[in-house]
Amino acid sequence: MPQRIHETAVLPAIDAEAAKSGRLLIEIISPGWGSSGHYSAKVLENAVAEKVWAKGTHVYLDHPTESETYSRPARTVKDLVAKLTEDAHLDEQGRVVAQMQVFKPYRPLLTDPDFAEAVGMSIRAAAEARMGEAEGRKGQIVTRLIPDRLNSVDVVTHAGRGGRILAVLESLRTPTDSEADATEAAVSDQREALSNALNAAYGGEKSYVGIRDFDPEAGRVWFWYENPAGSGTYQVDYTADESGSITLTGDPIEVRAKTVYVPIATQPTEAASTNVPAPAGQHHPPTESKEDTMPEIEAGRLAQLEEAAGRVPTLASERDQAVSRAEAAEAALRNHRNVDAARGILAEAAAASTTPVTFSALEQRGILAALPTTDAGDLDAAAFRSAVETEVNAKAKQSGAGRVSGFGATEGTGGKEIPTWDSIDSIYGAKKGA
Repeated sequence: MPQRIHETAVLPAIDAEAAKSGRLLIEIISPGWGSSGHYSAKVLENAVAEKVWAKGTHVYLDHPTESETYSRPARTVKDLVAKLTEDAHLDEQGRVVAQMQVFKPYRPLLTDPDFAEAVGMSIRAAAEARMGEAEGRKGQIVTRLIPDRLNSVDVVTHAGRGGRILAVLESLRTPTDSEADATEAAVSDQREALSNALNAAYGGEKSYVGIRDFDPEAGRVWFWYENPAGSGTYQVDYTADESGSITLTGDPIEVRAKTVYVPIATQPTEAASTNVPAPAGQHHPPTESKEDTMPEIEAGRLAQLEEAAGRVPTLASERDQAVSRAEAAEAALRNHRNVDAARGILAEAAAASTTPVTFSALEQRGILAALPTTDAGDLDAAAFRSAVETEVNAKAKQSGAGRVSGFGATEGTGGKEIPTWDSIDSIYGAKKGA
C-alpha cells in the first residue's frame, strides 16, 4: 500500500541575488540512503519519467502534522511560498533537479541568511516500499515514487538528505525594441535593487521594510518601516552606479505622506472651439485653453503619484503576509526546539532509572503532546522534568521495581522442591501469628 515519505537536507546560505529574481535551481533528491529508505538510480529515473514532481508542484513552509494531513490533505494556501517552473529532471550527476520560483512576498524570508541557515528543504511524495538490503545496509527500500497531486517540496526546520539549492537564476526578460518597455524594465530592476538595499540596511528579525515610492532622477526613495516598537514612513537618498548597484546615502528622515487632488479643466464645447462669427451685436466670450486652466503640476509627477497611491493596498497586503509568515516560521522553529529538548530530558530520565524503562513510540507521543512552556514560549524544563520523572517511576513500578523476583517454585536436582517466595511468606506469617 502506498505511503507518504519525507526526505530532507541542509539549505545552504542564499546569495542576495535570489531576492531579485526569486528563481532557484534546487536539488530535489539523489540516489542513496535517506531518512525514509533507500532510493536507487532506477527508481529516481522512473520518478522523473512519471513526473512525480511536475511543473507547478507546490513548495510549502514545513510538512503538515498528522492531524493536518487528515483534516486538510490538500494543505493550506497560507503555507504556499513557491512552485516548480518546470518538470523535475535528472542532471549529469544523476540528481533530480528543477527550477523553483519563490513568490515575491516570501523572498525576503527565504533569502534571509539567518533563516536559511536554520532550515532545510524536504521532499514529500507518495511511495511504495519494502524491507530489504542495499549498499550493505538493511532497511526500507523504496521501490517506486508515485505521481500525486499532493506531492511537494517543502521548507522544513531540520535537515537530512538531498534537497539543496544549486544555483540562483537571474531574471529573464524577452528582448524588445520598444524604448518604453526598456525603460519600464530598468525601473523595475531599480525597484528590486532598492528593496534589497533597504532590507539589508534596516531589515532584520521582526523588522520589516517596504518601498512606497522612489524618484530615480532625484535619487530618493520613500519606504515604510515596522518593528514591534512601532512603524512609520521615511525617506532616504541613494546613488546607483552603471551596474545598477544601490548605495544608500545619509540618514533616513521620517515623513508623512500627503495626497493631492487636482481639478480637471472643463472641455471646451464644439461651438466655442470653432470660428463661427457671432450674430450682429453679440460677441463670443473669450475661450480659455486647457493650458490656461490646468494646475501647475508636472504630468509625469502626477502619474507617479497616482501609481504610488494604487500600490499602497498591495504593499500593505504584502507586508501583512510577510509578517504573518515570519511569525508562523518563528513559532514552528521554537516548537521544534522545544520537542528536541523534551526528548533529551525524557531519555535522560529513562536512563537514570534503577529499573530499565522503555517507552513505546505511542507513549512518547503522549508524553510530548502537551509541553509546559514559559511566557516566552520556550520549554519549561523544570516542570517537564518533574512530569517525566513521575512517568518514569510509574513505568518502573509496572516493570517490577521494589519487588523481589526470581524465586518462583522450581523442581530442584534430586526431586527436591525449592520453596517459593509465597510459601516462605506464608510460613513467616504463620509463625508470626502463633
